[in-house]
Amino acid sequence: MSETKQLAILFLVVILIGVVAYFVAEFINYSGDLIVEKYAITLSLDGSLRETYVYDVSISGKYTMLYRVWKVPLLSPAASGLNKPYIKIINVDCSFGMPYVKDFAGKVWILGEQSSTYAKSWIDRKAYLNEIGCYKPGKFAAGKYTVTYSYFIYPPLECDGKLCHLNLMLADEHVPYKKVEIALEDPDNQILRVFPHPPDFSVSKSDNGWVITGKSPKDGLVEVGMLLKPGMVGFVNKVSDVEEKTLSANSAYSNAYSALIGLKYVLLAVMFGFPVVLYRLYTRYGKEKEFTVPEHLSYVPNKSRKPWLVNLVFKGDAFNFDENGFYATLLDLQRKGFIKIEPYTDEKNKKEVKIELLKKPEDTEDPYEKVVLRFLHDWSRDGVFYTREFKDLVRSIRNRRDEIAKLKERVDFVMHEAFPVYARDFVESARSKLAILFIASLVLMLAVVGARMMYSDIYPVLKEMSVYSVAIVLQSVVAILTPSTLFGRWKGDYYKEKLEWDAFRRFLSDMAMIKKYAPEDIVIWKDWLIYGTALGVGEKVVKAMEALKVEIPEVYVAPWVYMSFHSVNRSVSSAYTAATGSKGGLGGGFGAGGGFGGGGAGGR
Repeated sequence: MSETKQLAILFLVVILIGVVAYFVAEFINYSGDLIVEKYAITLSLDGSLRETYVYDVSISGKYTMLYRVWKVPLLSPAASGLNKPYIKIINVDCSFGMPYVKDFAGKVWILGEQSSTYAKSWIDRKAYLNEIGCYKPGKFAAGKYTVTYSYFIYPPLECDGKLCHLNLMLADEHVPYKKVEIALEDPDNQILRVFPHPPDFSVSKSDNGWVITGKSPKDGLVEVGMLLKPGMVGFVNKVSDVEEKTLSANSAYSNAYSALIGLKYVLLAVMFGFPVVLYRLYTRYGKEKEFTVPEHLSYVPNKSRKPWLVNLVFKGDAFNFDENGFYATLLDLQRKGFIKIEPYTDEKNKKEVKIELLKKPEDTEDPYEKVVLRFLHDWSRDGVFYTREFKDLVRSIRNRRDEIAKLKERVDFVMHEAFPVYARDFVESARSKLAILFIASLVLMLAVVGARMMYSDIYPVLKEMSVYSVAIVLQSVVAILTPSTLFGRWKGDYYKEKLEWDAFRRFLSDMAMIKKYAPEDIVIWKDWLIYGTALGVGEKVVKAMEALKVEIPEVYVAPWVYMSFHSVNRSVSSAYTAATGSKGGLGGGFGAGGGFGGGGAGGR
């Protein structure tokens, strides 16, 4: 595959990761089988609070309770007050089910006329403390359900004699709220300043008060801080300099939130601009000189290259060796008279091969050929290596962890590793540059995800940012997994030779082209088969030779080599897996998040 195609595929995958991450970050926090379509709140300074939830249930038969829970003491309508901040329920408008309360003491109250021992028992077992909701024994069908809760609240107030501060947390653990509307009734202009948390909620002033709108992802913060004149009923804490402390705390929160919003857009820019970063790296370190090479080559580009080296350097990634290089080396060693390969069938009629060693490992100067011959020699019997006997040996030691591990190491080197260091003579890799990119993105992701785990309750934007940071790590991983030559460069004119081997491989994969240039010289057919095997198209060459009735022993031997040694490799891996077990990881205060209230809507 040409570098242009590799680059195009890489950019497509990287862009796709970015698009998926964007939609996940934007929509996953506002989706689910239960969401709140609309959350409307009206607060009067006499302490009356009314909440209206439009629950959107998308799955029938799953939920029996739609509720709202608080993190402060919740009292039933008949209860007397407490000596600390609390909320007292007045009414629940729930026409389609049974309204209930489970108060701070764990007592269950059914607010409507419909009641039963079973219902109270069920609610008692399932509901949280300080929970109010609507219970439907027959379970809710898919659809939208509107529930209105009315309360009187007695919150903590920080006052200094001139001004008071109220921080009311309406939610922090809840299903997604797609639309939030908060109305603060203030006809007498008692409220001087309003501070929404998070600060990206919009705020507008009217003749009758203040309106705050926005949306809140799952478990996002919905909180309102207010600086107001004294007069609201609540539990007053004497604090000096209320205005200064309120402005200071909210300014710090707003500035931090703005900085995170800015960082969010930086992450978005990096995520969607990642192809540009990769392209700059490519043009700086990976773009090759242009060479003109035919689409197909009918001759071996360089016969002096050992088949295993062709497989290592020119088949795919310049540092990846596979079993085809081993197969090609066996065929080449037979051609040169070092070994003799003969097919045979065992007692179970399975195809196997035996390899007679005609020369010693020391008779070759090539390092990989020495390793192959030494491997065959060490597991031969009377100078003959039998694939069947080797697999029997593997089975006999499959429970000996150390022995099978050493054997696998030998097989892996012969069939999957060879000498990747030799590829450095041909290619300058740029993986170190990509590794720096990956490490930087990983550090960024760990920082953002760590911040999300600690602060996402008051900075919900961290949830989106964590998705983007993970996406950037994935993008860098995809880049690292590309062939080493894409962001590296071929030395000298080796890129031209790479293109020639690609053209030769395309030729051997095309039956029509082989028929057109079919040689009469048997030596050329052997070259085609050996180097075609090294390039991973040996089976296609065999089929072409069979179709053209080319009568050489290799046509018969090669498929048996492929099958029998594939079986050898599989048996060693299976035995190693079996031996090792491997498998093939109470509120108040001035700042955000410290308000009186908490909790939110949910269902069960």
